[in-house]
Amino acid sequence: MKKKTQIWVGALVIVAALLFLMVTSFTQSSVYYYTLDELATLDISPQQRIRVSGQLVKESVKYDPTKPLLEFTIQNSDSTYRLNVIYHDVMPDNFLKSEEVVATGYLQGTRFEADQLLIKCPSKYEPEETETAGGS
Repeated sequence: MKKKTQIWVGALVIVAALLFLMVTSFTQSSVYYYTLDELATLDISPQQRIRVSGQLVKESVKYDPTKPLLEFTIQNSDSTYRLNVIYHDVMPDNFLKSEEVVATGYLQGTRFEADQLLIKCPSKYEPEETETAGGS
């Protein structure tokens, strides 16, 4: 083969390998995002990694820092669907102040095994302003 042809073939092989790596890494890292309403109507495989969001039911939170193990329940906006979530890691800061939780992991029957949590906290952390004496 001519040297020019060898260079083109080598370049095509490199480009094909890079495209293959990009496509496979993208499909492995992509995660479907569902609300609880959507999740209730779908048949999800236990091997499919998904992301689900819902409102935190604060009374359901149980945390054992010795394991560490965090268990809680999320629900949809009208409280018709609930999902028990288990997270085998340290409870995130401000978790108990959060209103909504986004969990990433695997649906195992009636519970969700989360390996990542994203908490959505209220936007207003500052206390209400009080008028000072003497006012200005």
